[in-house]
Amino acid sequence: MAAEANKNNDDQKMMDKGKDLYESRIKEMDCKNKTDFKVGDKFGYLCDNGVLLDCTVERLHSKNEKVFCALGTKHKYLCDGHTTWITIPNERICSAEKMSMVQIQFARRKSVQAEVKPEVQALANEVPSEVLNALTKQPSVLDNINDKVENADATKDDK
Repeated sequence: MAAEANKNNDDQKMMDKGKDLYESRIKEMDCKNKTDFKVGDKFGYLCDNGVLLDCTVERLHSKNEKVFCALGTKHKYLCDGHTTWITIPNERICSAEKMSMVQIQFARRKSVQAEVKPEVQALANEVPSEVLNALTKQPSVLDNINDKVENADATKDDK
């Protein structure tokens, strides 16, 4: 039960981080009122968690209220498919140039390595060589697989 509570707490922290990222990026969207898209136009779309998707216009709605877009590599943040209809005008849309600037400006922080105590560091310096020696004495997994395939082929040829 405690593990479930920790998981829920971690999920909440991730949602809060995404919301903070969204709140900081939404102010940077520069095509909020754009409605004159053409097939082939590229733009950025801001998801709820702050992720910016690169979108390419594939089709226009007959009433010019929506655009059918091919989504970039991070499409899972918005929908399961690689394409979707996006309503226009939309406060979550920015130009491709602005999208690259926003992504650089709000780059996520890398995790910081904790200091390692000297006694742990000394232990770490000793262990890898022993592990490496043990691993080099073991036969290669790929060699074992190749040997089995060759043996199987040889037995087929004998029959």
